[in-house]
Amino acid sequence: MRRIDSPNFDKEIKNIVEDIIPGCSTINIRVGYFFFSGFSLISKAIAAKNVKILVGIGADQKIVNLKKNIEKRRIEWFERFVQKVDEDNILGKSDEQEAYFIFKEKLLNGSLQIRQQNEEDHSKEFIFEFTKKYASEKKCPGNTLSGSTNLSESGFILRGELNHLFDEEDEFKIANDTFKNKWNNSIPLIDKVDSNQTVDDFLKYSKRFHFEQTPKPYYMFVRILDEYFKDRSEEEIKYPKTITKNYFENYKYQKDAISKGIDIVKEHNGVLLSDVVGLGKSIIASSIAHNLKLKTIVICPPHLEDQWRKYLLTFDVNHEVYRSGSVHKALDDLEDVPGQKLIIVDEVHKFRNDETKDYLNLYQLCHSTSDGQPNKVLLLSATPFNNRPKDTFSLLKLFQIPTRSTLQTINNLTEYFEELTKKYNKLKNEQDNKKRDSNEIKKDLDILGSQIRNLISPVMIRRSRLDLEKIKAYDDDLKKQGIRFPIVKDPILLTYKLNEIEEIYKNTLKLITPTSKDNKYKCARYKPISYVKPENLDEILIRAELEKDEVKLRLPKEQQNIADFIKRLMVRRFESSSYSFYKTLNKMISSSEKIINFYEKGGFIPIYRKGELP
Repeated sequence: MRRIDSPNFDKEIKNIVEDIIPGCSTINIRVGYFFFSGFSLISKAIAAKNVKILVGIGADQKIVNLKKNIEKRRIEWFERFVQKVDEDNILGKSDEQEAYFIFKEKLLNGSLQIRQQNEEDHSKEFIFEFTKKYASEKKCPGNTLSGSTNLSESGFILRGELNHLFDEEDEFKIANDTFKNKWNNSIPLIDKVDSNQTVDDFLKYSKRFHFEQTPKPYYMFVRILDEYFKDRSEEEIKYPKTITKNYFENYKYQKDAISKGIDIVKEHNGVLLSDVVGLGKSIIASSIAHNLKLKTIVICPPHLEDQWRKYLLTFDVNHEVYRSGSVHKALDDLEDVPGQKLIIVDEVHKFRNDETKDYLNLYQLCHSTSDGQPNKVLLLSATPFNNRPKDTFSLLKLFQIPTRSTLQTINNLTEYFEELTKKYNKLKNEQDNKKRDSNEIKKDLDILGSQIRNLISPVMIRRSRLDLEKIKAYDDDLKKQGIRFPIVKDPILLTYKLNEIEEIYKNTLKLITPTSKDNKYKCARYKPISYVKPENLDEILIRAELEKDEVKLRLPKEQQNIADFIKRLMVRRFESSSYSFYKTLNKMISSSEKIINFYEKGGFIPIYRKGELP
């Protein structure tokens, strides 16, 4: 006998699913109630097993139910089953629907039987009867799991209950005999062995599930036409020409994005607008804001601040505009502003790192609400994601609650992206250490990227250059505006002779290159924490209010990354022109002199995670 409690619950249940169930010929389950959520979690493990489920009768229903005939009791059970599935949205995800079809197939082939007792019974017992071969190996006919675990998601898999797993032959025989006795004195709910009619009756009720309904091809065709070509009147949605009183024109590719964007925002609370550069994402976003009629907050880079103010004034939108580095100000200013809001984030790819303070502020801004209605979020970026799952998840979290996602293909976004991240990290490790052929790794990374794109496609609007060229209405609108996509030719190698300055050029480049082995230019000004003696590190971090463990571990790496970035910047400026390099070099010398001045006059070196030196 093994005790299964909270400390070892997950390990022992996993052992049952992976080691005990595969060796079974029959599984008999005696529980107070049947929950499909529990069945769905073990459906694949028991797909090829004979399963009998015996449910009890509720205390409040016992007297009433016994007076009813068997058919009425069965129908009531069917109705409660369907109602529970509908109320809890149990079959709303693809993996749950897959479990249902296993459930249905087992009912049809008779390998799953469900019966109900004529008495109140809240026992929870799982009897695993082994095949002859497995019984011979284990030296016992089967195992028995008894305790407080019900056949439900919260009980059988997720919650640490108290149970005991018996492998003694006497315990198995007693439990099995008791089950058989109660089974023979119960009524069939769904049991093909007893009567095909019970299965047929249940299937009549299960046809209510949306995925069991097969629409006629004509209706599917009409639905597709409506989805892609529906004509929204000006009374429903206003487009740029109407909103701005002819200042802007209506273009088909913008109208389609405005209409689709409004639909996505209403269904999913947010949309990722990631058209290629030049299609007027700001115009599309401003039109969506006008139609939603919500207080609009725009977060954008400093150089776009004035442009956004002009757009929002032109499109008659009640708005506030904040710079990307001032999200905390927006959070403070709007703390007491009531009502649902629209948050527009331009160049949102700059907020991919969810470990930064700016991201945390943006997350709070997007999810803060005073009246229970979630804010709507509009994210703009021409480069919305790469193959790093973590980056995409960071953007999705700005308008999706991971455990209650509106994306119907995934149950839990956190778990899904954790799996994708593990795959990505493994591939990157193989790539960095050249453990596999580079083409194979690239292929796997492309597959991973495709998975991410497929997942976010319901909440993303992205028209590529190929889309714009192939769709005639879009192409015509672009031609009207004189917009042409450049034809990119292959690069041509040009060789320059530097003559007498060649050695100076090479030596300078060698000095500032991040990968230089000589490491003569150390960029010390940008990584001061690396020069602090270990015994003084905690004191300095406390003084700077950076004493949290995660910051303490991350700060040296962050400063080293900044130092490497500065070196790469200098290389680019150096290759750009001597004047550019001169200007950058002067700024860096000035910054270093400030640091020296702080030390000589103040006796300390300032460490700021963000912003310029005072």
